[in-house]
Amino acid sequence: MMVMHKAHAEHNELVCEFLSQDGRFNDWVVTTAFYSALHYVSYELFPLEEGEITFGSLDEVCSTKLTGFSNPAKNKHNMLKSLVQAKCSKRCSALYRKLFDRCMNARYVNYQVSKQSADDALQTLKNLKHELKKQ
Repeated sequence: MMVMHKAHAEHNELVCEFLSQDGRFNDWVVTTAFYSALHYVSYELFPLEEGEITFGSLDEVCSTKLTGFSNPAKNKHNMLKSLVQAKCSKRCSALYRKLFDRCMNARYVNYQVSKQSADDALQTLKNLKHELKKQ
């Protein structure tokens, strides 16, 4: 599963770069940047050891009440944000949250995203990857 996260992250990143070069789908540049980030952080976080329990995936974390992470709504995006905040550096958490927020806006509020915002999302992804390597 972990190899799949990394491959999926790299695949999404290539799509993000391709769409960025095309210039017509800035909302999807932002979206693919976020989903690439999601898989990069998942690759770094899992397997996750909490005490005597090892979680192999986000699904496993969300399906148990044994973790110290509260997630009453069982929202996987919120749970992953909480895990990134708890287990990664403050910088990683801030970069991930930025991509999450921009993606939610591009997907559900306003798909008309500027080239500058798309470029910023791609740069934020690159910055997040760099930060993850430092951990």
